[in-house]
Amino acid sequence: VIYRRIQALQMEDYIEEVGVKGIERKSPLYRLTPRGHLAILLDQINFDEILRSTDRDKISSILKVLS
Repeated sequence: VIYRRIQALQMEDYIEEVGVKGIERKSPLYRLTPRGHLAILLDQINFDEILRSTDRDKISSILKVLS
C-alpha cells in the first residue's frame, strides 16, 4: 500500500527521489517538490479567516496572483 501511494505521489509530481540509503538493503530517499510544498501550505491556510479579515485591496491582489 505504501509503495503504491509513493508511486502515485511521484507521478503527480508531489515528491521526487533524491537518492538511496543503506548498504545491504537500499531504500530510496524522497523530498517534496515545489508542488508538494505548495499543497501543504494551501492545506494549512484557513481561507475562511482570510476572507473575513482581509481588506478588499489585499483580496484583489490575491485574486490577481491566483488567476
